[in-house]
Amino acid sequence: MDEALAASAGIRHYSPDDIASVTGGFNELALIGEGGFGRVFRGMLSSTPVAIKVMDGSGLQGRAEFANELQLLSRLRHPHLVRLLGFCSGGAGSHGGGGNAGACAAALVYELMPGGGIDAHLVAKGGRASLPWCCRIRCAAQAGAALAHLHAQDPPVVHRDVKPANILVDGALNAKLGDVGLAAAARDGALTGAAREAGRDASSIAGEWPYLAPELRADGRHSLKTDVYAWGVSMLQLATGATDAVATLPARAREAVASGRGRQLLDPGAGHWDAFAGEQLLVLGLWCCSDAPEERPVMSVVAARLARLAAAAA
Repeated sequence: MDEALAASAGIRHYSPDDIASVTGGFNELALIGEGGFGRVFRGMLSSTPVAIKVMDGSGLQGRAEFANELQLLSRLRHPHLVRLLGFCSGGAGSHGGGGNAGACAAALVYELMPGGGIDAHLVAKGGRASLPWCCRIRCAAQAGAALAHLHAQDPPVVHRDVKPANILVDGALNAKLGDVGLAAAARDGALTGAAREAGRDASSIAGEWPYLAPELRADGRHSLKTDVYAWGVSMLQLATGATDAVATLPARAREAVASGRGRQLLDPGAGHWDAFAGEQLLVLGLWCCSDAPEERPVMSVVAARLARLAAAAA
């Protein structure tokens, strides 16, 4: 049923041999990432650079993520959600683990975001400058709009793995939200039934501690507001450039802003900040990181404020 939905949405079906050919027989030189779901390879399809997520055929997480991502991205489209271009159901062909004859695991074909996660752009590295402050705000506005779009669905979709590594940038440093494999529909703002149980399992697999809201750490229940908390931590990282001790960042930022030292937290590597924009990014991030979920804003409000900041910074 998910594959029929994908086909109706114009998402192309590829054979195992297509996937093996595009990745050079799953050549290690084409490998750009891996995790509990499987491995990600870089390739070319019809002169288009793509990222191919080959699921772990023996792992439950990989199979579940394949079905979930295919189903979600077949019906969800947004300019700042990483676009699903095609899929492979698996079957006879080259093996996903090393190019040997056998069965190929299922795979998803995405547009390639050559810049990778925005977290890698917060520090200067290899002759590349860190991302300027105006680009950080623009990327936050773009990916924030995508998260608000997920939350606006009926029923709402909870991402469950919001973090800077999943805010992906292209060659022009525009951002898209990626990795929706752990996303799930919610009722009344929270996961229920089987989705809630899946959320408990997923939080121990993919949810990183610094981005988990207090109530999520306590009971393992994901909700729209736990996404908002994770988004707030991510915004604080964009503002400060922090990559270490992220778990204590909200508390440190809250103390600094309360004592009038907020500007001192702004990352100097991002250039000469507009003071108002920088402080607003901090304040908005802290609002999202409120300890009580009912005190956090909804993502539509966050996205609207980020859009105004980005327009002013352009």
